[in-house]
Amino acid sequence: ARKLYRFVTPFMFLSILFGLGLIATNFDYYAQAKWLWVKLLAVVCLVIYHYYCGRLLRAVESDTDSHSHVYFRVFNEVPVLFLFLVVIFAVLKPFDGTSSVNLRDADVASTPSVMCVAELDPTGGGGIAAD
Repeated sequence: ARKLYRFVTPFMFLSILFGLGLIATNFDYYAQAKWLWVKLLAVVCLVIYHYYCGRLLRAVESDTDSHSHVYFRVFNEVPVLFLFLVVIFAVLKPFDGTSSVNLRDADVASTPSVMCVAELDPTGGGGIAAD
């Protein structure tokens, strides 16, 4: 467990660094994007969770931990919820109306669909044809 904790910590810092770099590319937009602030709050919660895991790891290693296995099973699911929230906010961008997927205005019945299907080229060349 200690090796895993030490392995993932640098990746946490790299992810934060790359995220800040992305924000810097278009700071004016990202500074006013409400969805990003909620996402960043979730990331901060994940960082706090990560360091709390380190604290629990030290307690388990020193045999001073008093939590039950049920606590750890539930505790293990917390980051999944936060990561789900982070991905949903990054994709849907729910508060600013610039969502890449706008569910309110989608009318599936009347929207023509464009489908790209990988199939064999009619000439037998094995290429990809788009429908």
